[in-house]
Amino acid sequence: MCWALTAEPQAQAKEASLPADLRWNLRLLMSVDLVGSTALKQRSAMAAGDLEPWLPWFQGFYEALLPFLHAQYDQLPEPLRKDAAQLPVLWKYNGDEILLRTSLANHREALTHVVALKQAVCTWRTQWAEGLSTDTVPEDLRKRRFPLDVKATAWLAGFPVSNAVVGDDPENPADLIGPQVDLGFRLAKMASRTHLVMDAGLAYMVAEAMGGTNGLTACCFRYLKRHEFKGILEGLPYPVLAIHAEHELVNAEEALGQAEAPQATALPPDKVIAFCEHFHKDTLGVVRPFIFSDPGIKFAIQPKCHEALEARRQRLIDLRTKQGYVPPQAQDNPPEGESPQEVTDDVEVLAEGTVVPTVAERAATPPLSEER
Repeated sequence: MCWALTAEPQAQAKEASLPADLRWNLRLLMSVDLVGSTALKQRSAMAAGDLEPWLPWFQGFYEALLPFLHAQYDQLPEPLRKDAAQLPVLWKYNGDEILLRTSLANHREALTHVVALKQAVCTWRTQWAEGLSTDTVPEDLRKRRFPLDVKATAWLAGFPVSNAVVGDDPENPADLIGPQVDLGFRLAKMASRTHLVMDAGLAYMVAEAMGGTNGLTACCFRYLKRHEFKGILEGLPYPVLAIHAEHELVNAEEALGQAEAPQATALPPDKVIAFCEHFHKDTLGVVRPFIFSDPGIKFAIQPKCHEALEARRQRLIDLRTKQGYVPPQAQDNPPEGESPQEVTDDVEVLAEGTVVPTVAERAATPPLSEER
C-alpha cells in the first residue's frame, strides 16, 4: 500500500496553472435508465387511440430527471449537503438512458452524489412531476404515477490520462471516451430498480466517506459477485458492488417474508473498504482512484502508485509545449514587479490559444507500464 500527503501549495499552484484539459480531473459519471421502456412502447403501439401515447411519458423523463435529481440534494442531511460543490450536468442522451457527469473535489462528494442519486431512484415514480418546469407533459399525466421505475449506475473515470475528452472545450466536452468510461456502460447491465451499481473505485470512496457522517448515512452495500464483461480486465471477472435502493413496496414485501430472499449479501462499509484496497493493489490494470485536491491520505495523489500516470501526463504536456505552450515550471521565477498570481494568469491566457491534442496524438503516447 502506498501513501502520500496532500499536495503542497506549490504543487497546487502549478496544477491550477495548467490548461484545464491537462489538470487531474476525476469525473463521476451517472447513467439513469428506464426499466421496461421497450415493453411500454410495444403495449402502447398495439392499443387503440392516439398515436405514440407513450411519447409524453418519455418527454417527461427527459425534462424532469435532472431537475428532480438536483432537488434531492436539498433534502440531504447537513453533513452531506455541504459536500456538493458541483451538481451533475447532462452528458448526453442515449435512447431511453440519460447520462450525467460531474467532477469530484474530494472523496466525500462521492457519497453525497450517490445518496442523492439513490433518493431519486427510490422516489421517481411518485414524485417525478416535481421536476417539470414547462407544459410539455399534459396536465392529466402530471397527476399520475410514472408508469416505469428507473435504474441507475455510477462510476469513476480519471482524466487526462487513461480517458480523454472529445471536443475543444474540456469544461463542456462533446463526449468522453476511454476504458474507464466503457466499464460503466458494462456495469449498467447489472443495475436494477433496487440496485444502484458502482465500480470498485467509487464503492471504495463511498464506503470511506460514510465513516465521517456519524451514522447519518446508512447506505446498504450489496455484493453482486464477479461477472465477466466484454473487453474488461482482459476477460477476468469484475466485482460488482451496489447500493440497495429502498423501494417502499420491496421493503414491505421483504418485511412480510413474501419476497424471495435477496441473492446479494448486505455488507458493512469496513468490509467494502478492505476488499477495495486489496482489489486496487493486487489487480493488474486497475489504478487506485485519486483526487489531486483531496485533503485526506487515501485518495490524494500518491507518487508510488501513480508515477506511471504522471509520466504519461508529462508526455501530453511535452506535446503541448512543442505547440507553443509554456509549462508552469518555466515560470517559477516571475519577472521583477510581477506576482506569482499574475504569472499564473498569463499562462492561463496563453493556454486558451493553444491546440488541444487530438485523440490520435493521445493514442500515440506509450501505454501505461504494467508495473502499476
